[in-house]
Amino acid sequence: MQTRTRSSSRRGILALGTLVLFAFPTVACFGDIADAPPDPRLGAQKRVIFSSGCSNSVLMPVGATGSVTVQPVDSNVKLPADLTHKSADPTIIEVTSTGFDTFDMHALKKGTTNVEVWSAGAAFDWATFHVEPANRVLFNAETAVVAGGRMGLAVTDVFGACGTDKCPMFGHTFVNWTADPAASLTFLEDNENLAHYVASATSGKGDIVGKEPSEGGELVRFAVEIVNPEAVTSMAGMLIPPKTGETEPVPVVFPATVKPNDWFEVRVFGERPGNTRVAISRHDVEWVMPSDLSPIPQTEPADPYKEIFVAPDKPGMFTLTAKVALLGGMEKAFVVNVVSP
Repeated sequence: MQTRTRSSSRRGILALGTLVLFAFPTVACFGDIADAPPDPRLGAQKRVIFSSGCSNSVLMPVGATGSVTVQPVDSNVKLPADLTHKSADPTIIEVTSTGFDTFDMHALKKGTTNVEVWSAGAAFDWATFHVEPANRVLFNAETAVVAGGRMGLAVTDVFGACGTDKCPMFGHTFVNWTADPAASLTFLEDNENLAHYVASATSGKGDIVGKEPSEGGELVRFAVEIVNPEAVTSMAGMLIPPKTGETEPVPVVFPATVKPNDWFEVRVFGERPGNTRVAISRHDVEWVMPSDLSPIPQTEPADPYKEIFVAPDKPGMFTLTAKVALLGGMEKAFVVNVVSP
């Protein structure tokens, strides 16, 4: 893993993190802690919790969207059947219902407002949320991409004015993404803080640039090498076995062993003698495999590099062959041995 930190003015470029193997952080939710402070997502009437994953932050970046589920504090109590969702000030946070007990919050401008749930024509419960410009982000990205290839940059953490984990923010898809120079990388879309790009067809260098939307300060400036396909002389791959418990799996080289019906991931790289590997996006790989095997469809946002498979239910060996048109049709076969436990 390679980690770099860069500091500047409050609205300038802030701490950056990079991974040679692109990976999303694993987030675990833990139970109540005896001396934990009151949950700021607890409604003022103590009837509901405004839940969104593991986050209990009530601070959103300007421009962000966050999905919220309303849960009763007492699991034995049912929520009213006519529950509706409102914002006390829709100019600060706009609320859009997506289900009986779910809604999206869209942070429009700096300020503070209550987000409410109503029943029988009256406010049933509410919590106070705050909006301000994001001040700092952490992210993961690859340092090199094949000319013409796909890549992704994932924002993993967002912080408010304090710039530390003392003011974490929740919400996504708020960064204004560009590239410098503009022709080096083309922005495609932001899937919940995963920015997808395509590299230019010619080798060179470019910066991925992400700006805060209300004040325009740079949150991200990340240098990417765009590699001439002719510089890639061979391909390699790694298999990431399924996770067991809280221990992160260790990637293994091929030939690799898995158990019947195991889910496993495969990442493909271009090799450059005397230089760093170039990660190849799953979007740029064509797989040749046994007829009874196929990649598992991934729901976006998804890691742009890993391909996911499920092993056959019987022991035996099979071969996965990765073909990459960007590398002139270069191929690499990976042998997988399915072994009963």
